Amino acid sequence: MDASALDQLAGPSLIRASLRRGFLGHRFLADVRLIGRGWPVDASFAWDERRERLVVLAPRQPRGWQPGASASKPRTEVFFLDALGKEAGSVEVAGRLVAGVVAPDGGLLAVGSEEAWSYGSVFLAEIREDGRVARRSPPLTGNRVLGLDAATGAAWVLTGRLTPRPEPPHYVEPTGPGGPRGPRLGPFASVPSAVVAAGAQVWVVETSRHRVTRLDRASGRIEVEYRDLNAPAEIAVDAGALFVIEADRTQLTRLAPDGRVLWRVPRFEALAWILPEPGSGGAWVGASRFEGGAGGVFRVGADGRVARLAARVLPATRPAYTSRALVPGAVRDPRHGRLYVREGQAIVILGADGTILERLFGFRYAREQRIRG
Repeated sequence: MDASALDQLAGPSLIRASLRRGFLGHRFLADVRLIGRGWPVDASFAWDERRERLVVLAPRQPRGWQPGASASKPRTEVFFLDALGKEAGSVEVAGRLVAGVVAPDGGLLAVGSEEAWSYGSVFLAEIREDGRVARRSPPLTGNRVLGLDAATGAAWVLTGRLTPRPEPPHYVEPTGPGGPRGPRLGPFASVPSAVVAAGAQVWVVETSRHRVTRLDRASGRIEVEYRDLNAPAEIAVDAGALFVIEADRTQLTRLAPDGRVLWRVPRFEALAWILPEPGSGGAWVGASRFEGGAGGVFRVGADGRVARLAARVLPATRPAYTSRALVPGAVRDPRHGRLYVREGQAIVILGADGTILERLFGFRYAREQRIRG
């Protein structure tokens, strides 16, 4: 291959080529064309509710597959797909984008890094439809970004003493590419591990303190402290009710708005994500195993009963270097009830009844790109 082709083929690629027979019967590929991109293992996605489409962030794989093998700056392809997975367009953006949400104005709020292999230092960027970066924040420590809020187009950032290891007092504050937006919430006794906002309320997770705190967003006043928990790792909210993945991701718990435990479902293994089903009191979850049996996608009813989907889906586990608060394993189309689930290097689209509508292994370009041999 021509050296220039290596950059084109870096990372999972969809390729079309002709197999020819050459001298002494040796076969070779001819007319090699890049027809699209496969999803890399660290791809993430977001749901654009206004346009009813899926936005996939796919960092380009550096050449060599080894840290330090390429001096080129990392880049990310942003793909747009309609609700049923049909390709709608793509743009390329500088930086390695970790995660993002679609803000109310239609722009993408993304967390990115200039580092090709790690996310020790990150930035917040406001990205327009054409891939132009409208605004970008100064560098932030990667583990200080605790959540993204699509409703306001801001990230929840841990603030306090800027030391290599966070020291009390610990606060969280909504922050955009232009800087803090306030108000600052806290102080908290331990380092918060995740923040989720919904309407006028904010939930702050303190895994090491076995606690989730609900606060009023505007005043910072504490409304409820959920203390009957075991190392909460991830939460989701529906109409004030709180769903919690806890106990080393083996147990799902639902709590009432006043903090009462409504039910607990143990015997999961590697619970990966949770998405509430609005208005039903139930939720969808992804897990590696349940009650010693196979894993997949499960529906948990309002009474805590668990039903495994008949469709075979294996939810992807998160890479160790990604933040559990930022990288969603699944997103939901609230209007039609469809689920979009990461499965290894595929994205599975599930209908509201749990049937598989499509399994996407990548994005096909509108025009093929010829690879020089």
